[in-house]
Amino acid sequence: MEPTDRLSHMPARRTGVQRHISILLATLSLAATAAAETPPWVRATPFGSPIVTLAQSPARFWGLYAVARFGRLFASTDGGATWKPRAPSPEPGALIVDAVPDPVDPLTVYARTTSSLLRSTDGGYTWTGIGTDLPSVATLAAEPGHSGHLWAGTSEGLHRSTDGGSSWQAAGLPGLHVTALAIDPREPATWLAAEASGDFIGDPIAIWRSLDRGITWEATPLAAVPSGFNFAAAHFAFDPARPGTAYVFFVGESNLGPVFRTGDRGATWIELPAALGVRDLAPLADGTLVAATDFGVARSSDQGATWVPPLPLTAETATAPKDALTRVLVNAPGALLAAGGSGVWRILDRTGQWATTSRGMVAQGTFSLTAAPVGAPELTTSIEGNGVFRSTDRGANWTRVHAAVEGLQPSLHLTVDPAHPRTIYGTFYDGLADHLLRSNDGGLSWDTLPVPYTCSGGSLCDVTMSLV
Repeated sequence: MEPTDRLSHMPARRTGVQRHISILLATLSLAATAAAETPPWVRATPFGSPIVTLAQSPARFWGLYAVARFGRLFASTDGGATWKPRAPSPEPGALIVDAVPDPVDPLTVYARTTSSLLRSTDGGYTWTGIGTDLPSVATLAAEPGHSGHLWAGTSEGLHRSTDGGSSWQAAGLPGLHVTALAIDPREPATWLAAEASGDFIGDPIAIWRSLDRGITWEATPLAAVPSGFNFAAAHFAFDPARPGTAYVFFVGESNLGPVFRTGDRGATWIELPAALGVRDLAPLADGTLVAATDFGVARSSDQGATWVPPLPLTAETATAPKDALTRVLVNAPGALLAAGGSGVWRILDRTGQWATTSRGMVAQGTFSLTAAPVGAPELTTSIEGNGVFRSTDRGANWTRVHAAVEGLQPSLHLTVDPAHPRTIYGTFYDGLADHLLRSNDGGLSWDTLPVPYTCSGGSLCDVTMSLV
């Protein structure tokens, strides 16, 4: 072919390339249009999270921090009405387990993780490691009225910092494994500490006291002896209505120890045999005790001698807010906060009613979801350890219809009977096998049904319904 013949074919090849480009652009345009027309995904999970720690900022009365399971941190600046997530620990594999707000600076907060200590000067948005040369830290406390004054209970005694954790000095109880430290907010010279230096199961946890802001310490007569297991940690609560009165109780992940009371700043202690199943205590301004338990709250007006309702609570005697509670604290005059398996709760004395206050917390797993096939658009979901929830607006808002502490509830395989939309089925695992559950009232109550096990492993694999 002559050169002129080759030139005569070049426009045709350019036209073919242009045709391919045009097709490609048209395809991309259609894809972009389809993507633009696809509705965006929005959050539809019930607000809440299992809470392990709830702390109030002394410098900003309505400032709160909540540490959720798996180290997630949330903060509230409106007394718990709404929450926003904060940054997790920057250390790989380290989880935040406790938050300690600075007593003076409202933006400074300290955190104890599974392996270290952290400091934030912007309300938890960013973190800096502190105390990297400290022995293993079991507890962290801030000295009231002094910004940056911290005390760490370690496996080798108490250590103190006066510069926000940048530097530390040994400060008391040398050689002892200090597992808890508390400072009376109304009598700042009175301090209580717990040490567990024993090497064997059943070794006692000894309580120490200081009446001069931690300068000197003396052992108290109390050495709590567990019955066959170690208590995970001691916790203290000071009575605002009775100077010198304090409580100590022992809490583990799977066991709860006794509760003791002192009326003379720790010089003597008495056991409170009626205070059973207590996970946290909050003395009110008038001295009334509020106890957080696995089945709600109970109150005592006689310094823990008796309780209403009587302790321990059970599924049959569960009280509002009907949650497995881990923390309870006084947030403001007349306001009480509690935290547990489903999030944060708030009560006002003028109403006496508990209400969930976890808006903004998105940190709980949804294990099953079903929609009513007929009738009004209704969603039902089950959250293990929390309860059964219902939504009538496509997940924008949820109402808890059954609390986990009330008894059996399904965890998987929810399905609605198409002929009877108020009838819901699901499965529950008791540690040995799956069981089929049924609710005839839209999830408010559940019964166990007999079922033949034909699935591999002797368990239920699925539950489905049909219109036939």
